[in-house]
Amino acid sequence: MSQNNISAKSQLNDKPSSVCYLDGSYTTAWSLAQQFAILRLSPTKSPWGPPWDITPLKAGKAETTVYRPIKGSRADKAERARIIAATYARFYLETEEHGNPKFKGRYYWMALGAFASKTVACNLESFALKSSTSLGLDTVADRLGKGNFWLFQDIAATHWLYNYDPETCLTGLEKRGSPLHSLMEHKLTALPWAPESLPLLQKLKLSAYAKNGMRLVREIEKTPPSLKKYREVQLEHLLAIADHEQREVLQKLIYNDAEFVRWLKIQREIDAAADDVIAMPPMPEQDGPLTVAYALKLLMPPMKLVFAAACDSEDKELESKPDGIKDFKLEDEGKRMKWIGEAANRFHDLMFTRADYMEEQLKIMANWHKPTLNTHQIVLKQHDLWCML
Repeated sequence: MSQNNISAKSQLNDKPSSVCYLDGSYTTAWSLAQQFAILRLSPTKSPWGPPWDITPLKAGKAETTVYRPIKGSRADKAERARIIAATYARFYLETEEHGNPKFKGRYYWMALGAFASKTVACNLESFALKSSTSLGLDTVADRLGKGNFWLFQDIAATHWLYNYDPETCLTGLEKRGSPLHSLMEHKLTALPWAPESLPLLQKLKLSAYAKNGMRLVREIEKTPPSLKKYREVQLEHLLAIADHEQREVLQKLIYNDAEFVRWLKIQREIDAAADDVIAMPPMPEQDGPLTVAYALKLLMPPMKLVFAAACDSEDKELESKPDGIKDFKLEDEGKRMKWIGEAANRFHDLMFTRADYMEEQLKIMANWHKPTLNTHQIVLKQHDLWCML
């Protein structure tokens, strides 16, 4: 591999006659990439808090830490969604590990993904989800957390490997989903929701959409930003990765889940009932129901994507809603992809017409998480090559 990241001599290996063998195989490459994704959602000093299992252990004379993400509470999932949004923004801005500012703009989906993960955080922080989880009805929060977590394990690891070694990533795309090194394989299968998620995702095997999207990153790199083709390839890359994350990851993980779909239907029915009351001719005796209807509309998580670091904006130009799609259902893949296409085009326009604003918002989100150590520094602080025991 092109990065000389394992040249330091560990001071923690006190095992007599022990030897650590390293190789440049695809198994090692994807194990390193997966290690990044797991560590990023493990112990952190993020201002959003540490929803993680942090267990000190003794390894000989050295003290180490178990890095182990957990499902966590609704609030924990919201905090994690903000860390994911920050990481996606950092990838786009080329401030993530091994990033190259020369190529800022190549990870175009990551910019859109940052706004999407922020939206997950906002929904998890909404009054409706706070209320439902306090009553023990945590299906929606659980599925949102699961989808966001496993999409990150899938797509962030792939982008990290491209940052780390583009050639190994591109030539090794077909190897994604193959067994990792035994310890990393154990950690992967022990992650939250792993028993039901990994089989559905074929052990994180990349779809044709994802492979095409990653190859288009190289095309973006080779195209001068001054050419019209540059933005065309950016959008093509974004849509390819969007097809992967929506059709191959989220559809399988959450939108085919009968219990999750049941709650989406309940939300639609509540929203429609409130709309019916609001649409009725004003009558004096209707004040009570009308007040309740408006309250429900305000309290339910809105079905929209806002291109701002904040959860909402008064600037309607920054919104994308599926209002114009007849009989829209979030779980309907075809209808959802139509909305995703519309949102992608709105995002694409804003990245051109309001480029400074959009970059400012991405920088705000990127600052939600500032790692004090990179992956390799964390590994070298542990007592073995793979720090997660």
